Amino acid sequence: MIAETKSDEENTTPTDCLIAFIDLLGFRSAISSASVEAQRTILAALKEVADQNRNFEINVDAAAGAERVTSIAPAFTSFSDNLLISFDLEKIKSVSLYHGLMGFRNTACALAHRAREFGCLVRGAVTLGSLYHKDRVTFGMGLVDAYDLESRVAYFPRIIVSPKVVQLLPTLMNAEGSTAYDCSMFRDADAYWCLDYMTAYLEYLGSEISVEACTARRAWALATRAKALEKARYLASVGGHRASQNWAWFADRFEKSMLSVSPYRFDVNGQKLEFP
Repeated sequence: MIAETKSDEENTTPTDCLIAFIDLLGFRSAISSASVEAQRTILAALKEVADQNRNFEINVDAAAGAERVTSIAPAFTSFSDNLLISFDLEKIKSVSLYHGLMGFRNTACALAHRAREFGCLVRGAVTLGSLYHKDRVTFGMGLVDAYDLESRVAYFPRIIVSPKVVQLLPTLMNAEGSTAYDCSMFRDADAYWCLDYMTAYLEYLGSEISVEACTARRAWALATRAKALEKARYLASVGGHRASQNWAWFADRFEKSMLSVSPYRFDVNGQKLEFP
């Protein structure tokens, strides 16, 4: 049987996609004042991101018996301090929209963790829209909408989720207006839902309940917030008030995120984590 090939028109037509646009905050300042060693750190981080560039892929592989395992990889394009990620909406429905959101969350988590090493934060937006995203070429109103949300609405170092996406996730919300069964999202003061990339790194540190594991996670949480506050104070002292606001917001949100998870992540006896 000869495989049916798509026409050139079909191959170049934007499709409905789940889209994330992520930006590095403070990038210009970071590179302008970077030492040679710091420049190497920045370049290494950017190369790690660029190595992820790819087209959207979905594969269904045979497993035990009649079972099938579906693996999905988003289209991924980086350019300077920006990152665009997208899932073909029609195809990802075979798994779930939530799967795509968690993919965005994990990417934002990894990028944010790396970016803080050279004094940057991340800000982004997730939306639905028409997009052509293939072979590092991007085009469509979906990209415009994602960029506008990130640059004009997100404001602070958060990854906001468009109401268009939230409307498709009713099972995530409970009566109190918070996520029903995990800490992967939070609702901010302006009513926008956001991906909680801060708790994502805590998951990376593991869930083992032991003195050593809890101590390591507690030390990481306390140090991350302390460094953010120190950065905010320094930037305020040198006139970087907008940047200082971003780091102060990050410190405050980070504390809330850490307190939203089980205290057993930080103490084997479940003692509540306390920030100084």
